[in-house]
Amino acid sequence: MRGFVRGVWSACLVASASLLAPARADVLSVKVLLADCQASTAKCNDHFMSGELITVLMNMPCVPDDRLEAQAEIVAWLLRHPEELSKDAEDGVRDAAAALWQCDDGN
Repeated sequence: MRGFVRGVWSACLVASASLLAPARADVLSVKVLLADCQASTAKCNDHFMSGELITVLMNMPCVPDDRLEAQAEIVAWLLRHPEELSKDAEDGVRDAAAALWQCDDGN
């Protein structure tokens, strides 16, 4: 099942990358990510389906296969860690995932 879900995430990454405009000068911060997630589930989902955040999560093998579960836990962790607010969303999501799902054996 994990391989199937990773495949779905990969397909979403490829699809979203083809729809993205050229590289943006502005970078999504944790602060903006959290504000958007608190204001709108759809906007939150859009951020987590962006190429950058999907790539972060795909490269962390212990993140749960259930994307919405992982997203909710990451947002909750970030809300409890205000020191992350000034970071880029990629770094904050990576920090949250590493703290939440630690792999002992590389799986």
